[in-house]
Amino acid sequence: MARTTPQSEYRHTCGYCAHEYTLAESATVCGKCGTHQGCRKIVCPRCSYEEAEPPGWLISMTTFLSNLRPVRELARGEQE
Repeated sequence: MARTTPQSEYRHTCGYCAHEYTLAESATVCGKCGTHQGCRKIVCPRCSYEEAEPPGWLISMTTFLSNLRPVRELARGEQE
C-alpha cells in the first residue's frame, strides 16, 4: 500500500529531537528498511525516529492555515 498523504510544504516536527522537516525529506530516509512504502510511518532525517504518518486532513488544514498567515499580516500592515 502506497502513501496517500498529499505531498505539500507541510512541515512536521520530530517528537524526539524537535527537528522540523518535510514529508519529502522523510521519504529520502524511509525506504532503507525492507517494507518500502507499506508502513504508513514517517522517519526523522536527523535522528531516524519513526512516527505514524499524520492524517491527510491535518496536513491540508495546516497548509491552509499557514497560507492565511501572510494575508493576515498584510491586512494588519495596511490598517496601521
